[in-house]
Amino acid sequence: MIDFTRVFDILDYQQKKYPQAKAINYFEQEKWKSISIQDISAKSEIVACWMIERGFVSGDRIAVLPKMGSADWLIFDFACQQAGLVMVPIHPTASQEEIKFILDETEAKMCVMADQTLYERILPTLEKTTVYL
Repeated sequence: MIDFTRVFDILDYQQKKYPQAKAINYFEQEKWKSISIQDISAKSEIVACWMIERGFVSGDRIAVLPKMGSADWLIFDFACQQAGLVMVPIHPTASQEEIKFILDETEAKMCVMADQTLYERILPTLEKTTVYL
């Protein structure tokens, strides 16, 4: 029987029922890496606390331009859920116009990019919005 009601509760459930040292496997910097369910949970909680400490409140929208296949995206998604925030994923290949439209339409409070390359590519668009980088 599943004993959780929120998606992010699966982290505690997984730790208690099926703890795994290799809960997620991902390819990064030309090699395969693993992360445990304990590390996913701990990192999610740290990020959620950071966002709450910065003044984000339940219902705020956070835009994310992720790196596909990254465990960081999953961790950030769980963190947003734990803090009551709404994650707004934006495909990393979206055009400048699409990104601006999404940011304006959702009134995202912050935009998180997966890496420096994405940041530099969309910075001109971000400067035309009220999004916190």
